[in-house]
Amino acid sequence: MTILSFHPSSVYNPLMPRILIVEDDAATRMTLAKHLTNLGHTPTLAANGWEGLLSLEKDSADLILLDMVMPGMNGPVFLKVLRADPRHAKIPVIIMTAQDTETAAFNSREFNVASIVPKSADLLQKVTQATREILG
Repeated sequence: MTILSFHPSSVYNPLMPRILIVEDDAATRMTLAKHLTNLGHTPTLAANGWEGLLSLEKDSADLILLDMVMPGMNGPVFLKVLRADPRHAKIPVIIMTAQDTETAAFNSREFNVASIVPKSADLLQKVTQATREILG
């Protein structure tokens, strides 16, 4: 298991919004975690949907960043399980995808996704914008 909370002790504040990052690419996970920490959030990391669900059993999240294509449990299955659980059904989700956004939007329509962000060179900028729109 690679579930871990990423919060350097000098920055950690339990009142900071908690963001669960469910992403199979370790470099992308860590880059997002560092970036979100710098923005004042507390990221928790999971390498696939199973780890993401286990993480939510320990600590809820204010927002989830979700990759759609992962081994183990992929994004669509994770969303289906997440939305079926009343404890987590209302957590906003930002989908990060290498698919075109129209395909991702069609595939995620039934799951009440808050935002879809393309995995591109400006991923951090788009995640920042979507996160601010959702969390304020």
